[in-house]
Amino acid sequence: VLHPLLHANVSDLYAQRYRSQFDGHEFFLDHHRVDAGAGENKWLPAAACLEMARAALAQAGSGAQTQELRDAVWLEAAAVRGERRLDLALIAHGEGRVDFETYGEPDTIHCQGRATACADAAAPRLDLDAARSASAQQRWDHDAVYAAFAAMGLDYGPAHRPIAELQRGSGEVLARLRLPAAQEAEAGQV
Repeated sequence: VLHPLLHANVSDLYAQRYRSQFDGHEFFLDHHRVDAGAGENKWLPAAACLEMARAALAQAGSGAQTQELRDAVWLEAAAVRGERRLDLALIAHGEGRVDFETYGEPDTIHCQGRATACADAAAPRLDLDAARSASAQQRWDHDAVYAAFAAMGLDYGPAHRPIAELQRGSGEVLARLRLPAAQEAEAGQV
């Protein structure tokens, strides 16, 4: 296993390719269910697709210290019911641009986008006091946030509950996040 989301390098002459086999018991699947009342609907989170692309770029030795993922599009959600194989392909186009695509059987594209090499830059500083003031119109605590998700059919298990508080203002949202207790022992593994 190269990475928790990339299990094997299956590259050929045409593209750098990685393969993963999931069984639905992985925490990022088991704790991410949509329309849970209709049965075992475990879905690969969108963030996991991006992490697969990031990890594949690192494994492939893209040469760039920093890659920026752009134009990501989720064409069809990846459901996992029992054993499920997912592949990720990287296709280099030169000048620091690499396309990525996550797909499954039978050749269903789940996510695609591109990565571009970029210069390391310092993260911009955010004025948290101003952000709190601008987003103070509505506030929800942890329990209210996840109750609202449950009402929409989104069942996030303990490992997928990082939102401690959510504030909404005019055109912006501010969230306070914390590592879920269910994940503390596995921090840094994914």
